[in-house]
Amino acid sequence: MKLEHLIRFDTAEDKIFLQEYLNDIDLIVFNANILCHQSTNKADTLYSSFPNKKFFIDPRLYSFQLNLSNIKNKAGKIKSSYMKLAIEYGLDYVIDSDTSLTIEQVLKHGLNKLSEDILDFQNNFINENLDSEMKEMISFSKQFRTPEILIAPAFCILDEKDLKWLDINKKLLDISLKVKDKYNKPLYANLIISKEILSNKKAITQILDIYCKADGMVFWIDDFNEVSINENIIENLISLLIYYKQKNQTKKIYSLYGGYLHQILFNFGLNGVCHSVAYGESKKINHGGGIPLSKFYLPMLYKRMQPESMIRLIRDIPIKTKKEFYEYICNCPICKKIINNDNIKLTFFSYLDDLEATDTIRRNAKYNCRSHYLEVKKKEFTLINTRTFEDLVKILEDTYKNISINHYMVKPEYIHLDRWIKVLKSYI
Repeated sequence: MKLEHLIRFDTAEDKIFLQEYLNDIDLIVFNANILCHQSTNKADTLYSSFPNKKFFIDPRLYSFQLNLSNIKNKAGKIKSSYMKLAIEYGLDYVIDSDTSLTIEQVLKHGLNKLSEDILDFQNNFINENLDSEMKEMISFSKQFRTPEILIAPAFCILDEKDLKWLDINKKLLDISLKVKDKYNKPLYANLIISKEILSNKKAITQILDIYCKADGMVFWIDDFNEVSINENIIENLISLLIYYKQKNQTKKIYSLYGGYLHQILFNFGLNGVCHSVAYGESKKINHGGGIPLSKFYLPMLYKRMQPESMIRLIRDIPIKTKKEFYEYICNCPICKKIINNDNIKLTFFSYLDDLEATDTIRRNAKYNCRSHYLEVKKKEFTLINTRTFEDLVKILEDTYKNISINHYMVKPEYIHLDRWIKVLKSYI
């Protein structure tokens, strides 16, 4: 058993990077709304660029439950991708009324219809949206692509008031399990919760006891920022994993948004961790989309750094040669290509994004940061899969001690390592 590496396909630009690192990816994750944007292009890309790579689709049903401002563009209109998704799910009346979906509307809509529409979308949408030439070619070979797993439709539970949605989720899961043989695919439960619910042991036990009926589970914890969360939240996530695995030893559980801390939790039963291309280690549920500023991922801190923080670090850390950069900062192939001489301060500017910079500088910074990020992630997943839990914790301890002794960072920049260590070390 190994920790599986999942990457989300968010934008057309991602294709270049996913192709380059395809051998290091176990599963590609598509958001349903992203598939609805330029659907023919996305469908053809799956066949032409990722012909043998396993994938699944996150249905994103919750988007119609929350404030619709999250799925509107700057002009205040519902984004076309979500309009199309609403039609696919039979929820176009939500768009027409411009009001969030209610439990009463869901019941009136019909749980059977909603379940089957969402499962049909996952199983069939890509093949239905191939261009005519590609469809004809695939029809001849009969090699149609379908998801590795199906995700049960579910609504998010962000506070105790939202627990009223749990009965809807239970019924949607039960219906999905009854019809899953039609698709001949494993059906995974879909856990979408807040840190508040994660901390509510009674609620978590109640939810997991229901979700355990599925063949596996994917989860997303709202705004689970690994750098800022406290020790209790980390403990609560570990407790969730332990409880789920005690009842489902052979069933897989995937995190839809996670960074290095999630990766280490492979040792508590987490089977896979998903992120986007150089971002997406955490995400707010009740929040719109958007692509963040390109940032350099600093391996020793397991986080992306603001450009000004990296400029200061490069100035303050005692490195004068490219060899020392490789030793203290990063020795991935991308860094060795970019930091190719001893003028570290100058060459490192190839990684720095700036909203006021020229398009060429920004484009190059984005490409360099993304390539570097994926190289480091490849190394991290290999480390998790080849070293013991004790080794991994020891590496964190050594890193924390080294930074503390040398004083080339302010404590708020690396204190998260101390929180991780305190929790993880208690399990050794």
